[in-house]
Amino acid sequence: MEETRTMEAPDQRDRHVIRRTAELLASDVPLRDVFSQFCRLLSSVIDASRVFIALHEKSSLRIVYMLADGVVGIPKDATIHQGSQSAIVAKSGQSIVKGMASDWDTPRATKSIPGTPDGADAVSAIYVPLKFGPDIIGVLSVQSPAANAYGTADVELLETCALYLAVRVHDARQESVNRALQGLVSSDGLTGVAN
Repeated sequence: MEETRTMEAPDQRDRHVIRRTAELLASDVPLRDVFSQFCRLLSSVIDASRVFIALHEKSSLRIVYMLADGVVGIPKDATIHQGSQSAIVAKSGQSIVKGMASDWDTPRATKSIPGTPDGADAVSAIYVPLKFGPDIIGVLSVQSPAANAYGTADVELLETCALYLAVRVHDARQESVNRALQGLVSSDGLTGVAN
């Protein structure tokens, strides 16, 4: 389902996005499909030529989903490096907002999907943590080539959606662990014979 860009009043827009996000997260679809529909929803209601979700996997933070200029994929080097805005958010748990080129006080390492622009044109960006309880399990980011593309309402909307998304990610991970444990207890550890 392709979302088209809407120009609703902020309160109406926020209600629409939160409701649609809740519907997505309550649906019985794979997490990748949730990411796809969620990122397309965000890019349809706010100025976001680039949206990505990065999750902690083993010992690193990695981009697991990216929508860049309408193209879906994962960058060749999906690992988020120390010192990047995403890494800072993943460590601190605090959102970061950039509005102008002068706001970027550190050299930027941009990630891109093969065959798409490298994202270096992004001037405005929001990075919000994906939190489950006290744990930061990842980062959600939207980026735009327009200066001052985002306001307080955009940050608050993304922070709210990120909380919901984090619950869905946690639940999917827990379900995977439960399936693995069920597989272990359904067979004898010594012989491999089904119990």
